[in-house]
Amino acid sequence: MPLPLLPIGIIALATGAVFAKNSRDKAKALTPEQQAEHRVIYETAINDCKDPDKLRKLAVAFQKMGQKAEATMLFLRADNAEAPAEVKSARTKVFRDAMSSRNAPAIRAVADAFDCIGAPGAARELREYAKSVESVTEEDANVVP
Repeated sequence: MPLPLLPIGIIALATGAVFAKNSRDKAKALTPEQQAEHRVIYETAINDCKDPDKLRKLAVAFQKMGQKAEATMLFLRADNAEAPAEVKSARTKVFRDAMSSRNAPAIRAVADAFDCIGAPGAARELREYAKSVESVTEEDANVVP
């Protein structure tokens, strides 16, 4: 007699799995207002928060909400804040060298590297500087001697 109960059990398990997946998907779906609120929280944390523990707690919360890219950047930012002094010193030197360069593509490459290590503020400054280097280069090229 256990044979007829097997298909019923399989159907019940499959229905439960579908129901659980749908309820998780609905919980992760954010309204535009919630998305805007989360964006503000993320931007504030990534740009202003220096406490690695707070950054990690926030990263876990973003991860649970299914926002993996934001969570990854927050984890990187926390790791960056706890980097040893030698590493921070080397990164500062690279940043200063890039800010004194006249090679816009190289400056952008350094900016990309800073993004990858969780330093978006430095990356943003480098990109702005690269734009100014390009505009000065274009102006110099347009000057007729």
